[in-house]
Amino acid sequence: MEVATRIFDSVFSRRVPDAVHERIEVELEGDRRAYWKRVVRFAALLHDIGHLPFSHAAEEALIPEGWNHERITVDMMLKSAIDRILRDARPMVDPQDVADLCWDVRKRAKIAPKFSLSPWKTLLNEIITCNTFGADRVDYLSRDSWHAGVPYGRSDFQRLIDGSRTLIYPATEEIALGLELGAIHSAEAPLLARYFIYTQVYFHDLRRAYDMHLKEFLLGYLTKQRKEGHACLI
Repeated sequence: MEVATRIFDSVFSRRVPDAVHERIEVELEGDRRAYWKRVVRFAALLHDIGHLPFSHAAEEALIPEGWNHERITVDMMLKSAIDRILRDARPMVDPQDVADLCWDVRKRAKIAPKFSLSPWKTLLNEIITCNTFGADRVDYLSRDSWHAGVPYGRSDFQRLIDGSRTLIYPATEEIALGLELGAIHSAEAPLLARYFIYTQVYFHDLRRAYDMHLKEFLLGYLTKQRKEGHACLI
């Protein structure tokens, strides 16, 4: 949530290019911008609540076909007390707006081919889910490297955030999240950081063995619970 807030402020606290501004002018007015900042913060806070125990360790074995943790997140958000909590907030936040920013647009389109977001929501969605410098990636690379006690995954993320801008993507003429020229190297560094942490940590043979044991444990536990007649969420 902190990272997403910094990206939002970096992008919208300064002058937005005229070509972009004319398309999203209404959303940048005082009350509207404040509202969308709240939506971004809630989306960043809640976007991973659909993760299973131990994160990705047993997703393929436990999650039904056509589902992923982002889809579960949205389902939980719209069908639980979270929906009411967001609506009761003052000022009120529409849970559907939050849900739309939580689920990567490209992944969501695979489930619902006719689905699309407005250009404005697509831009805010990128703040959370962008593969290159979205808040989710910046956060987990920094956090995992810290807690694993390794240098892999670290980078100058603040320079990356400070260099974030809105632009018109030439290939599609759509609004997109981009970078000023001086921050390009700050964007290349996380790509290398991600490569190193995957090869040296996430794909380490010992860590992958732990995943296998966790998956076997979860499958065995849930099977036992079902046989004994206990309710299971999955």
